[in-house]
Amino acid sequence: MNIRLLVMLLIGFLALPVMGQKKSSKKKTKAPAMAVVDKMPVFLNGGQEGVYKIIADSMVYPKSAKEERVGGKVLVKFNVDTLGKTFDIGIVEGIRPDLDQEAIRLVKLLKKWSPALSKGRKVRVEMKLPLYFFPDVNFQREWEEKNRK
Repeated sequence: MNIRLLVMLLIGFLALPVMGQKKSSKKKTKAPAMAVVDKMPVFLNGGQEGVYKIIADSMVYPKSAKEERVGGKVLVKFNVDTLGKTFDIGIVEGIRPDLDQEAIRLVKLLKKWSPALSKGRKVRVEMKLPLYFFPDVNFQREWEEKNRK
């Protein structure tokens, strides 16, 4: 009798999440379409070269990742608002938490951008920036050879 009771309780608990869900009566709305951008944001401290310089000068390779020879590409996304400020920084493709956090820290240093323009109006835009982590030159060569397209 105890086994029957246990089985009944188990079935009851498994059914709760299904029974508790209701269909939404609200219509799903599509996300707004991306606006066509006439001019993408430009980093105000030297453009693309300035971005690379700040990243190269500021990168702190996590000690454990370097010792374990872990590296590769971290793809970071961020938004530039109508004032040229960055926000909503996140990882699109990561390697591991310590390298991903370093990539986010580096992008946070890139604060001043010209805003994107669409039909002459300042608009918010999402940007993606690949950051490459190589613990040594040999790792870089091997990685680039393996990831050639």
